[in-house]
Amino acid sequence: MTNEVSLFDGPKTAIPAHIAKFMQESNNLGKSIVTVPSLSYEGKQWTVSMSGQRTTLTTTNADGDEVPVSVLRVVILDFNTRRGRQYYRGEYDPAQKGGPVCWSDDGIEPHSSVQERQASKCDECPMAVRGSKINAQGKMATACSQHRMLAVVPANRLDSPPLRMKLAVTSDYDKQSGEDGQDWLAFQQFRDKLKSKGLGHTAGFVTKMKFDASVPFPKVLFSTDRWLSDDELSTVIPITKSEEVKKLLAGTWTPAGVDGKRIDAVAIDATPQPAPVIPPAKLEVKKAAAKKPELKVVEEVIAPAPQVSGDIDDLLAEWE
Repeated sequence: MTNEVSLFDGPKTAIPAHIAKFMQESNNLGKSIVTVPSLSYEGKQWTVSMSGQRTTLTTTNADGDEVPVSVLRVVILDFNTRRGRQYYRGEYDPAQKGGPVCWSDDGIEPHSSVQERQASKCDECPMAVRGSKINAQGKMATACSQHRMLAVVPANRLDSPPLRMKLAVTSDYDKQSGEDGQDWLAFQQFRDKLKSKGLGHTAGFVTKMKFDASVPFPKVLFSTDRWLSDDELSTVIPITKSEEVKKLLAGTWTPAGVDGKRIDAVAIDATPQPAPVIPPAKLEVKKAAAKKPELKVVEEVIAPAPQVSGDIDDLLAEWE
């Protein structure tokens, strides 16, 4: 009779002490690289990535068909007050793995892990000016793009792990956003609207997010939904101050979306490559001083009803 059993039966593998000591001498199995828990929206689909697994958020429509979630309700736990930057050679591919050639978590200077800095300061970098890149449409663009990191949780599962959301600059700022009493705004205009109403934090209420149907690319718009209940707020407040949220926003992960890697677990891929040819005239283009748009104050941001609405549960079929 054999003593043949599965070593991995049960919820957790019990490794004998003598085997555990030997396992410290690893051969070719290597160590897994942890990816950032994230919420992304490539292809106008909300996708959650956790522990290397991706789940597209879906719901069931009136006909009983499973369709992607269109309006997503979350609580924004916190966000970076400054935009980050990232520079990839060639066209940026959101599905590509690994880190960019050069990047910054605060838009001031390259991250300390970057091995191939394009400049010592972001505002002095030739890759951060308009004309440093010609896009696929033949128009002048900026080779080093900007983004803002947010930390969110689903509104119907506030005790779930926080997720990092990388917001492209097209969703972060839109000078047309907020005109004519619009309720759906780019994130910066959304924040300005909250400030005008005396709201100092984004985590006291549920925020709705949807895609702008007027543009072909994924552009996220924000609007308010409802106040959190007392119990919900009691759950959220400690999370907003947690180390978990701080690490999601503190540059401890590479800026790639769902493939963001922990800085201490992976080296930035900085293999030297020929720099792109940039017309000298384009490099002389200086940044124009940003003129702050005049925003109209809309009537009401949030319905004052304190009770919890039950309409969110039917919008998400799952959040794993």
